[in-house]
Amino acid sequence: MRLLFDLMDKFLKFGAVVCVGGMIAVVILQVYARALLPQVPAWTEEASRLFFIYTIGFAAGPAIFEKAYVNVDVVLMKLGPGVRRALELGVDVVLLAFFAVLTVEAHKLLKAVEGTTSAALLWPMEAFYGGILIMVLFVAVYLALALLNSLRSIRSTKEEPAR
Repeated sequence: MRLLFDLMDKFLKFGAVVCVGGMIAVVILQVYARALLPQVPAWTEEASRLFFIYTIGFAAGPAIFEKAYVNVDVVLMKLGPGVRRALELGVDVVLLAFFAVLTVEAHKLLKAVEGTTSAALLWPMEAFYGGILIMVLFVAVYLALALLNSLRSIRSTKEEPAR
């Protein structure tokens, strides 16, 4: 199980890095074309948007697991450790349920755009909306893993003998 998680984590982080690199390359091409070419390629705007969507899609799950997102913890710091942990667990449970619903809805959205193409790239719109499905699915997976880790840590602290 740990090997599967490590492979998934490395794949998602690699995908995010590749997409950031692709987005930078396309934006540099856009700037170069606007400054030095008589006409800007029409596909660069859609391509940069596609890379941006997938960057977020690949990076969101690992960010959830590593708690690398913005967190305003002014209220949490004023709470006791037990209440803080219960509140954090409650938030994770609500978010997991929310992202599970979003995963189902993102799949429905992919089915709804089936057969349509983007204006400039002429790619299937599933390529664009697939980033949303990747994001919500892996955020749900990583939230479930974070929740399991939190529950394990609670169990291990309860089982420790009092000193």
